[in-house]
Amino acid sequence: MPTLPVYGKRNQSFAKAVHFDNFCPQDYVILDIRQTQDFLERHLPYAEHIDGYEKLIKVIEENVEKKILLQCYSGHTASLLGNDLVLSGYKNIYFLDEYLEDFWTL
Repeated sequence: MPTLPVYGKRNQSFAKAVHFDNFCPQDYVILDIRQTQDFLERHLPYAEHIDGYEKLIKVIEENVEKKILLQCYSGHTASLLGNDLVLSGYKNIYFLDEYLEDFWTL
């Protein structure tokens, strides 16, 4: 069995890491996996809130030709979910390996 590459500076994942220094929100289908209230208060441009695994899979399968970016508070949960999705065979999975709050201080 081939070994999968691992990505990320803060968090390690089989999903590819994205950092703010090369981040363009329009390049991704951004899936925000934080709590609903936090999403409603503030979220990345173009982000869609995802609150269940079935909805997550549906969005991924509807966008197989696009880059799917998982985003949480610090990158940790997104990196873990990214692992599961890559191991399940999805190849277009990325995760935001940054603290979300840092986005608004750039």
